[in-house]
Amino acid sequence: DRLKEFVKNLNGEIIILLTTSEYMYQIIIDDNGINSMFEIKLDEEEIYDWINKNSTILEVKDRNEYELFELVKPSKNQIESKNEIDNKTQIRLNITNSSKNINIFRSFNNSFFPHNFYKDEIGDFLSLKQPLTLNFSIDESYSKDLNISNNIGLWAPCESNDYTINMLYSRIEGFHEKNKIKLNSITSVLPTEKLLNDIAVVITHGSSNIDETNKVYFVEDDLQIELTNILKGNKVIILFVCHSGKQSLSDYSYGVDSIIKNLLKNQTKAIIAPCWPLSIDIAFFYYKMFVEKLYQNLSLGDIHFQIMKEMSERNINPAVWGNLHYYGNPNIYVE
Repeated sequence: DRLKEFVKNLNGEIIILLTTSEYMYQIIIDDNGINSMFEIKLDEEEIYDWINKNSTILEVKDRNEYELFELVKPSKNQIESKNEIDNKTQIRLNITNSSKNINIFRSFNNSFFPHNFYKDEIGDFLSLKQPLTLNFSIDESYSKDLNISNNIGLWAPCESNDYTINMLYSRIEGFHEKNKIKLNSITSVLPTEKLLNDIAVVITHGSSNIDETNKVYFVEDDLQIELTNILKGNKVIILFVCHSGKQSLSDYSYGVDSIIKNLLKNQTKAIIAPCWPLSIDIAFFYYKMFVEKLYQNLSLGDIHFQIMKEMSERNINPAVWGNLHYYGNPNIYVE
């Protein structure tokens, strides 16, 4: 009964993915309890170290914001990338209710695969059909709607004179000034204060092994720092940090290495992060739409879903619209 109530409060269904060397077992739980279980035949290459093995096809070749989002029809690069990723993403899940949130929980040996790229039975990306989120654990508060304050704090170590960080920060700052939206920002390299806002945004760099180091960096890796030195008590975190959504099988424990997993252990309820290198044009496009939609009485899960949909209508390349992934509670509303 507690499980049924938990799923009912989620306004969605839970999909549990258990993986062996040859098969994936999908268990669907809705507000009636365990609905069904499916067996999915797997090629090990489909899940093991997927992002590292496919890093080439995840490279975004569009050079600027115009090429990314303003072309009248898809470019040759977009079409080629879409076809390549389509061919490499063949894990198809069975969905019983196409109108509700999908909340995925999965075994550690399935952790390499980006959850935005799961498909439905007919081969369409699930993340473009309904809100989709990945979780690492279940707690009592997770299934309840959560209201947070509409205040955004941002850390970008601009004083390091890192060109990329400064470029994205200046565009975001200009957006806030133009729309007269308050922004609490910290630009020092080693802040003496922490971001305490309900919504925290981080702009810096992450290496391809950030899942192992749990550290971000700036100025060509000269200085590394743990985000716990910057963040405190934030309910939602947006990481404009390359690779920060990536997960891998731990070499030292029976589990998953992930900066996301560690941040969700604290008071944070949801995180949005990229699983491979992130263009500042994609980050700025996402940020503008995110802030604008905060005033539309939508859950954050719905906001993320709508942004991905709109992004995919402007650029068909899954490496573009599918890079930023949602983790945690989708039922968060901003007051």
